[in-house]
Amino acid sequence: MSVVKRRRGEALAPKLDQTQRVQALLRGLTYNLEHLVRLGAPA
Repeated sequence: MSVVKRRRGEALAPKLDQTQRVQALLRGLTYNLEHLVRLGAPA
């Protein structure tokens, strides 16, 4: 998670807990997808 914080920022913008969780999950997902694309792994 520290890599995601460095790349995408530490603070979560939404005020509601549920939307903060969704944003955190999406940040992790986009990081993983970006990492796969850089490695050239088949999707």
